Amino acid sequence: MHNIISIKDLSFNYGDKNIFNKFSLNIKEGSFTTILGANGSGKTTLLKLILGIYDFTGQIYVDGVTLSKKTKKEIRKKIGVVFDKPDETFVSDIVIDDIVFSLENLRYSKKEIDDRINELSRLLDIERLLYKRVNELSGGEKQLVAIACALAHNPKILILDEAFAMLDLYTKEKIFDVLKD
Repeated sequence: MHNIISIKDLSFNYGDKNIFNKFSLNIKEGSFTTILGANGSGKTTLLKLILGIYDFTGQIYVDGVTLSKKTKKEIRKKIGVVFDKPDETFVSDIVIDDIVFSLENLRYSKKEIDDRINELSRLLDIERLLYKRVNELSGGEKQLVAIACALAHNPKILILDEAFAMLDLYTKEKIFDVLKD
């Protein structure tokens, strides 16, 4: 197995606050990796650095591709992300439209979109939510929809930023089984 994410000598500051100083990390393809730390320790910042949202010094490689301004778009296509606050990531008012959005941007055909939505809604048990307004959903339902959106384009890498926080134990176990598959 090769490293799906490799970080070498990463340094990053928020103003005067040093967040990473020559930080290195390797994550193997096919692995489940957990990064733990106190609030404000840099977990979400690390995610944003991997996505190329912030400038940094050092090197980040995703699936063998060096992260740069030129490769950022290519790298983002390989990654599905669920942020800890799903309300901040929705782009549409209706659930199904939010899932369709990323697939249309990646130029999936109508049939591929329909097939993918049917598969995801069945796997995640969200069929009943597809035509609801996002603002009518509970916190846990929003998390499920955010997970569906992240999985929609079948990414090679899935990054979950406290994605299970609002889910009950049964749903967490079910989602974890889906992710393992």
